[in-house]
Amino acid sequence: MQIDFRASASASASAKESRMVDNFLSSLSDTDLLIETKAAIKIEREATAVVVRFFKEINDRELYLKHACSSLFQFATEKLGYCAASAQARINAMRMIQVLPEVEAKIESGALSLTAVSKVQTFLNLEKKENRTYSIEERREILDACVSKSTREVERELAKRNPNILKIETMKPVGHDRFQVSFSISEETEVKMKKLRALFAHANPNISLEQLFEKLVELGLEKFDPARKAERTQKRVEKNISHSSKMSFADKNSEPGKLGALTGIEDSEIDLDRSFRAHEMKRSRYVASSVRHQVWSRNQNQGCEFVSEMGELCGSQLALQIDHVEGFALGGSNQADNLRVLCAKHNRFLWKSQFRA
Repeated sequence: MQIDFRASASASASAKESRMVDNFLSSLSDTDLLIETKAAIKIEREATAVVVRFFKEINDRELYLKHACSSLFQFATEKLGYCAASAQARINAMRMIQVLPEVEAKIESGALSLTAVSKVQTFLNLEKKENRTYSIEERREILDACVSKSTREVERELAKRNPNILKIETMKPVGHDRFQVSFSISEETEVKMKKLRALFAHANPNISLEQLFEKLVELGLEKFDPARKAERTQKRVEKNISHSSKMSFADKNSEPGKLGALTGIEDSEIDLDRSFRAHEMKRSRYVASSVRHQVWSRNQNQGCEFVSEMGELCGSQLALQIDHVEGFALGGSNQADNLRVLCAKHNRFLWKSQFRA
């Protein structure tokens, strides 16, 4: 009996088919079981190489953006069902094959494992962050040194080239709602961390690193999150206007500095808003601060507002930007009803789509 593993992998096997496979495997001798296992592994490697090729085509077409994903990694995990590690391994292999096409054949033959190729690509990515670049020949030399080696041997090979390369940042789930974060810090940063920890000693003498990290993250969001800035501004405006309801808008606007004192908005922002109104007829790209606050408040921290044709919301929080629904160059206004929040990739994707149509 011969089992078509390709068909089994591509179709949802019924309980009957599953039993047939189990019966077939249990009937094999030890020698035949090993022969069939090696045949299945060969098919698996070939299928993996094909999947990597599919990933390349999806990436080239930016199909993930059409499906409201800000990255190929998000598309692979959320739409294709891969776990994070498997998705990243295939994406890394795709990046490597784009530079060295011959790597695909080595993955198919088993000379290079998918894990080995992925680790080499990760190594090159980390080196690039340290401003160390590698030529095509140097990349090929590294890969050749990893042929037919185990994962541990590949790691040792890469560590020879840079002993610090394995000290990378990691974040992995360790429970339903818990993550383990790992990264190294400099001695200078460690001294600063100790000092900050000491400053919290009166309120919390036993503050943990997690609690300290949480406070720093919260402080960062409070300072840089545009949605929070908009919320604070709106609260100041409402509070101060309620206490000054007897003042007419004309009086407030006629005396320099009074509007800022009343609303809690910086005078510089008020001046910019006035400048915007004065130059509106000149088609300035400037978006008034009050309008920006309105757009961020309306967003309610939902992230990128791109919605695919299938109704999928992107929601990415990465590199968010305010974008014109009707393009500024096409006559779109700078008013809140013509503005939206997009991640940088979907902003660029929609801009490019105008020329594809």
